[in-house]
Amino acid sequence: MLTLRPYQEEALHAIRNAWKEGVRRMLLALPTGAGKTVIFAHAIARRGQALRKGLALVLAHRSELLDQAEEKFRAVWPEARIGRVQGRFNLFRGADIVLASVQTLSQPHRLEALAKNEYIHTLIVDEAHHAPAKSYRRIIDRLFHPDMLLLGVTATPFRSDNLSLQSVFERLVYQVDLLTLIRAGYLADLRIFRIYTSVSLDSVKLRGQDYDPLSLRTVLNTQNRNDLILRAYQRYARGKRAVCFAIDIAHAQSLKAVFETAGIPTDFVSEKHSRRQREAILRRFREGRIRVLINCMLLTEGWDDPGVEAIIIARPTRSRVLYFQMVGRGTRLYPGKHECLLLDFADASLKHPPVHLFDLLPSDMQPDATDLQRRGLSLREAALNIPRPEGIDIQASEERLLDRSRLRWVILGERMFLSTGNQTGILLYPVQPGRYRLYEIDHKAQRHTPITQTALPASYAIAIAEEEARKKAARLVSRDAKWRNLPPTPKQLELLLKLGHGTTGLTRGEAADLINELFARRQLMSFHPENSR
Repeated sequence: MLTLRPYQEEALHAIRNAWKEGVRRMLLALPTGAGKTVIFAHAIARRGQALRKGLALVLAHRSELLDQAEEKFRAVWPEARIGRVQGRFNLFRGADIVLASVQTLSQPHRLEALAKNEYIHTLIVDEAHHAPAKSYRRIIDRLFHPDMLLLGVTATPFRSDNLSLQSVFERLVYQVDLLTLIRAGYLADLRIFRIYTSVSLDSVKLRGQDYDPLSLRTVLNTQNRNDLILRAYQRYARGKRAVCFAIDIAHAQSLKAVFETAGIPTDFVSEKHSRRQREAILRRFREGRIRVLINCMLLTEGWDDPGVEAIIIARPTRSRVLYFQMVGRGTRLYPGKHECLLLDFADASLKHPPVHLFDLLPSDMQPDATDLQRRGLSLREAALNIPRPEGIDIQASEERLLDRSRLRWVILGERMFLSTGNQTGILLYPVQPGRYRLYEIDHKAQRHTPITQTALPASYAIAIAEEEARKKAARLVSRDAKWRNLPPTPKQLELLLKLGHGTTGLTRGEAADLINELFARRQLMSFHPENSR
């Protein structure tokens, strides 16, 4: 059973309270990487085990979202029988949980077959900002009944087309914001470079509430602007694994050519690629063979690579939903990743200005005080008043949401170890690319105890490991603990000398890190799961 984080327990408590108050159509809002799937997996497991009848239905519009949900259910409720209604699959009889594609289930004959033959006690809508769409409404309106829990989960509880989510949901019962989870250590910090271009968007037409892609590309897909994107990557994010959001395929191809000319391994992925082609490109990116991955509206939902170190927003948008989805691709945790760089290209427009991260944060969610703010300038004013000296090829302002320390990991090839002191810690053991089992290591006691039986995606495995480490030894694992700046202890010096290492100039924290790394490399490289039984 996966350990719930405090805010996840709060969300489940909010669901129970709202149910007691008679609310049946509920909405949860949590940022990307917060574990929304884990919350609704627990909600379904508890509800299904209590009712002992009927099934829970999970709706999503992408296969990847359904696959992620199934993975979490296997960990939270291993004995659950899981069915699928997707494409040629119509497996729902005898299931505890059915994972359904909206495109498939909205077909009248598929919907009627489910509605007439099954009692549905819980209906989950993943990426619930899509819920007002006709295909979703057709399913919800046909299946909903007064004893059903309708639960929508989303990172963005608003829509670009101004359709209200209140047409589907009665109440937003729980919400937690990006800054709160960064402060708590559950998401990576953001270091933001707003890079100013000389391009005006005033001539760009709108399609609905956002920029028309063809009109946008005509203005922005220029050699000068594409060169600026390359130079900004080379200056601020050189060598980092970056995801770049382009306007369309033509823009992506132009950017790919610019980056490759500079010798940077680059590729792009779009809906024009087959699933097999997309998987191959994403695998090369995950393995580091591609450093910059350009995409066109494809990696905004249902894709999880926690090792992403930089986000390049090369396409401006007026959509808060799209902007948050792009930023969210970089906020997941990963060992050695202290922050995610956000390169946001700020094109000018008085007529239809694009959104920016700070524009979307309420005043009580603004970043910690900076020198600019102490001088009485808001972040927005600071951006408008930056100096622009001649001869500077990149004009940019830099901000951080927070300057938060990360925990200290030891990377052992594909294995990852987080020490909790005295030859103990949490080991992430790879069982397949990007998926890990967790083990609690106590080398002195010769105990290697599995924390999870299920292989988890890296981002969630890392979050669980850090949560366990904080509970066991918060003072020891923090990078900014006061003891770290003290002189080494006699025992530390003795051990380091015995191991053949110098001790000159080390702090107590640096000595501890070195000892932990030596222990991990000597003892854990030979660890195998069968030895832990």
